[in-house]
Amino acid sequence: MKLFFILFTLVSFSAFSEKWVVNKDHSEVKFEVEYLSVSKVSGRFSHFLGSLNLKDKKPEDIFIMIETDSIYTGQALRDGHLRSNEFFEAKRFPFIEFKSLLSEKITSNEFRVEGELKIKNISKKVELILSISDSLADTWNKKSRFVEFTTVINRKDFGLNWDKSLKGNTYLVGEKISIFGTIQIQPAGDKTNSSKHLIPATEYRLKREKFNRGELGKGDIYIPSIKSDDELRIDEVDTSKINAIQGKQEIEKSPIWYLCFIILSVFCVFTLPLIREFFINGRKDIEQKYILKVNVFVAILVFLLVISLNGLFFYR
Repeated sequence: MKLFFILFTLVSFSAFSEKWVVNKDHSEVKFEVEYLSVSKVSGRFSHFLGSLNLKDKKPEDIFIMIETDSIYTGQALRDGHLRSNEFFEAKRFPFIEFKSLLSEKITSNEFRVEGELKIKNISKKVELILSISDSLADTWNKKSRFVEFTTVINRKDFGLNWDKSLKGNTYLVGEKISIFGTIQIQPAGDKTNSSKHLIPATEYRLKREKFNRGELGKGDIYIPSIKSDDELRIDEVDTSKINAIQGKQEIEKSPIWYLCFIILSVFCVFTLPLIREFFINGRKDIEQKYILKVNVFVAILVFLLVISLNGLFFYR
């Protein structure tokens, strides 16, 4: 009986799906449409979000929301036309949405996904072909997968009817639109922060990242410092002290400190004179309850700020 319970638990956990979300920093949603039946115009959407569940690497419950107003083709007048009422009506319909209905495995990492695409106020079923990479770890030890997708739709099915006629019964803009791109997905709640990519790749920081991933020991972390104009000296230091110093420097530059000073200034300007009038000058027309409430509020606020700063300091 115990063995059956253990096996049932393991099977249940293995069947559990894991939620992944889109990291827009390394993702692209692009499209391409024929122009004059010869050339092609391409573009992209800059702002979007999404999520999916992975169950044994199989994608389920895919949801993508794209901001219509973020369309970009490299030509400002054309982009304005695409946002206008003759195309997407971006002000009236600010989002394009896709929701998956079912997915089928083609190969070990390739899938056919059927879903509902909503453009303007029209919903139609479309089919996506997508492939999902294996899980990869970035330099901050955050997991990522990359999803490549492609589909073709008829723009007129979604009310995008504007066109100009040409000789030979052809049209200025093609009806078929190819939609494709690459999406970076990461486990929900464990995305790589965008600001991480702005941090300079100094020698010490690269060492520290390897240390965080367990590739280096504590004694291998060091900070290069300049001893003279032509000589570089390497000092081995305690990583906890380095983190503490850097954390303290960042906190001292934080706007939270300025907020503390502002609150304390308000406390001194408004609260202390009231206390003086009540206790020293004996003015009984000032309610003691009012003074108590103000003091308690300020004290709690300052206490929370101090706790937050200390938490940030020790976490760093």
